[in-house]
Amino acid sequence: MTRPTGEGREATSHARPAELATRVPVEMVLRHVACQNGHMPDVSKAIVTREKRMQSLLGGPKLFPLRFASPLRREEWALRVLALEALSKNLRATRAELLAALHVSDRTLLRWKKGAISSEATDRALRIARVAVRAEEVFGNRKQAVDWLHTANRSLAGRKPFDLIRTDAGAELVVDVLGRLEHGVFG
Repeated sequence: MTRPTGEGREATSHARPAELATRVPVEMVLRHVACQNGHMPDVSKAIVTREKRMQSLLGGPKLFPLRFASPLRREEWALRVLALEALSKNLRATRAELLAALHVSDRTLLRWKKGAISSEATDRALRIARVAVRAEEVFGNRKQAVDWLHTANRSLAGRKPFDLIRTDAGAELVVDVLGRLEHGVFG
């Protein structure tokens, strides 16, 4: 759509479709405006919040103590199967979806039932939790974040973000789309 500028030139107007505008949470728009005006949020508070949100997704402090949220301490610790069940419940993922995302068979999960899961599966579960927490930060609440994770996305070639976070490369794509959404770049 073009409109005259008064000097013989035409300026373009980048109007977004009404349906797209209604899907963007007001908090995201306000955060974008605040960042543009130089009012940046306190990063230290965001990090604590991110760790606590991960803890919440993974079943609480007994299943995921915050002292192990640091990548440096993760080598000494592994998630329990109960944390996977909490993650599945919190993300509204079926058992089969979560096992596929973790690259783990049902039989392997049964072997782990009594103890800790492997370090590789722990890393994958933490990656899923990190992406889910990032979506929660962008959308403002868990329900909208989980809905977005399970909805086909045009920016991801029609694939669901949850299906892509099975790999590091896919998770990076999803986080990139979340960053663009947070800053008001659509499409």
